[in-house]
Amino acid sequence: MPNFDGGHYFFACLLPVRHSPTKSHEHALRAAISFLPTGFPFGVAVPGVAMPQPPSPFAASTTVHFARLVVVGDTIFNGRDRSDAISVAIGRSPNPLVPNIVDQLSCAYLLLSLDLDAPSGDRAQIASLLAEFWSQVGPQLQNVFSELRGYEPGMTPDQVAELMLSCQIDTAMPFNDYWPSTPPLQDTSKWALAAPGIAAFVAVAAVVLLVASALAGGTPIWAVVVALLLGVAAGAYAVYRTILRRALAPLPSAPTGDLRSVLKALYLQHHFVDFALDAQGKSAADLHRDFGAFLGTHAPSSPQPTQNPGVIR
Repeated sequence: MPNFDGGHYFFACLLPVRHSPTKSHEHALRAAISFLPTGFPFGVAVPGVAMPQPPSPFAASTTVHFARLVVVGDTIFNGRDRSDAISVAIGRSPNPLVPNIVDQLSCAYLLLSLDLDAPSGDRAQIASLLAEFWSQVGPQLQNVFSELRGYEPGMTPDQVAELMLSCQIDTAMPFNDYWPSTPPLQDTSKWALAAPGIAAFVAVAAVVLLVASALAGGTPIWAVVVALLLGVAAGAYAVYRTILRRALAPLPSAPTGDLRSVLKALYLQHHFVDFALDAQGKSAADLHRDFGAFLGTHAPSSPQPTQNPGVIR
């Protein structure tokens, strides 16, 4: 299903960049993005290097797993369409001396992509999540959004959310998978798939036979043949639509796929690797003692301690 799957909403929008005869807003936008902090390695301060607070603007969000900002200046010309010389000679393919049409954008765009925690994925919920996102992250993105058409300083989080939703594009390629096992998918029986097809077959065939009987004063053989053919076609289409509808249903939410749980899992992963390396060669008694200390220090079943957002490892 586009945009929503597994308890996450894959929001993407193309926001048009301003145009002015006296300023290159595209270059100003690229410069504003280049000054954004991207994170801090291991969350550890380096002597002489100031640690950004927060390490990334998006680290202030409590629902965003991934965020991307991409300036789309124009489309890429992939070259001429290939053609066969014989096909060109007999007039079946375009003349290679005539230039192909080159698609170009009327302006540059900013691609904003966000992977959000979203239980349902309906529009009202996404508008609320985007407004919350802007209230948390917006102050650090002012210089970026000031180069975009439709944005004005002082806009409320709800107004910015509506601006982003008005420029939304669908994405059908989810890029996370937090299920530790096979999701509890509902099995579809053959009868559940066949029932819509049988109903469509009976309904269409009955209508055709009734119409033919009314027009011909009986039930000629051609009417039976037409009813069977149309009924089979309608039944097959109904089964196809049923399969397609079930295939587009989003996966259920993973029990630990929210941002807080993922950060905790990353925290445990990194510290357990260190523990495993230190445990090499230890006796069973020492390993048992040290693992108990590990559980007491890092509390796997507790939200804290955890990894801070925006940390690069």
